[in-house]
Amino acid sequence: MVSRPAGVLRLGRRSFEPSQLLVMAVVDCGSDAAAAMERVHAVVAEGADIVGVAGSPGGEVDEREEIRQSVPFIATVRDIYPELVVGVRTGRREVAREACAAGADLLGSGDGTAPWGFGLAEVAAEFGAGVVCPPGLAARAVGLLGISMGGQAALRLAFKHPRLFPAAAALSAALDYYDIFGHGTPLDELYDSKEQCRQDTVPLHVHPSHAPPHLFFAVDPDDPWSRGSDRLHEKLSALGIAHEFDGGTRAGGHSWGYFERMAERALRFVHAGLVQQGRRLL
Repeated sequence: MVSRPAGVLRLGRRSFEPSQLLVMAVVDCGSDAAAAMERVHAVVAEGADIVGVAGSPGGEVDEREEIRQSVPFIATVRDIYPELVVGVRTGRREVAREACAAGADLLGSGDGTAPWGFGLAEVAAEFGAGVVCPPGLAARAVGLLGISMGGQAALRLAFKHPRLFPAAAALSAALDYYDIFGHGTPLDELYDSKEQCRQDTVPLHVHPSHAPPHLFFAVDPDDPWSRGSDRLHEKLSALGIAHEFDGGTRAGGHSWGYFERMAERALRFVHAGLVQQGRRLL
């Protein structure tokens, strides 16, 4: 892995050098908006670079009420302090979207967990906002999910680099892809022989002391690639490598119907693994 030198941090209209220390104040606007605005004036006067707006602490209200509490307040702060970096602490995607539309520059979940599980990263990308990551999480917060050939690639990468990819999921993984070597596929250009191709498959690169801690894979029993997943499950079980395997759910074999049926479960698994990993590192 090649490290990249830290560059200038741009949030809203402000730019900050890598060595520059920033002051962030969190203001609760959920109970008393007038008092919260007075607090904003006070912390800005004291030199705060960032004001993080928190609506209902602990998610005590529904999404609509959180938007009602937070979004108009953020819009007001933005109007009064156009150069101030304004953040919002929320675990709800739609709240984050409304906040960014009102002028928020920074998003964070506020509970120490990874922001992508709540869809905050996608909202940040949409509006060009920043995302707050828990300390120590970013370097090991890459999850993998693939289907078919992409599924075997996700598992192969996770077993090759488990520290970089601690959570991986695969649906209908084509683990025995060497069987189609010599049939005019791009594999014929990547490998010199079927045996060389087989030597590069996931089951031959499994080691009990070098495995991703969060691993899930599933295959429809009617899928022509199912035997490869069955064998991987047998090998991981024999080696005592923790994993979750579903080889019994039927939804159309190797088809988009099956992928769509299992996608949410796989995504939730990867998210939960990343959250667990992040909490372990904090």
